[in-house]
Amino acid sequence: MEKKLVLFLTTLLTFGFSQDRTEYTVDGNVFLEDSLASGGSHDGVQVSFYSLLDDPPSLVDYTLSNAAGDYTISIESGFFLVEWTRDGYVPWELGGLALGADTTLADVTLVPGAIQEVSGDVSGSWTTGYVYWVMDDITVPAGETLT
Repeated sequence: MEKKLVLFLTTLLTFGFSQDRTEYTVDGNVFLEDSLASGGSHDGVQVSFYSLLDDPPSLVDYTLSNAAGDYTISIESGFFLVEWTRDGYVPWELGGLALGADTTLADVTLVPGAIQEVSGDVSGSWTTGYVYWVMDDITVPAGETLT
């Protein structure tokens, strides 16, 4: 049953989207958390659309936000991973966007910081400026601490 459902969905996505090459408008707002209180600019956030019908997913197109945080882009129908990125901020992703109509995405707020990949022996103090992605097993060695 599960294999039939996966095959059906794959066929639907492949044939349903490949025949309809209509472009749709995608818009939304993205904010930089540290600019919200100060009334600063929210420009320069890259909003990227990756096709999930490709393996690995491939970049289809992207746009940038303006000072108010608004963005708009025309994209052909498809199945997408959407990613919001700007240097100095933790990226945000939306997976599984099935685009078949004009769409307004939910507001996104990027927080200052970066991603730190970790694995193996770890200790010391981790700061709040990072989002930590555990890539493999981590171990706090005997006699050490992790805060």
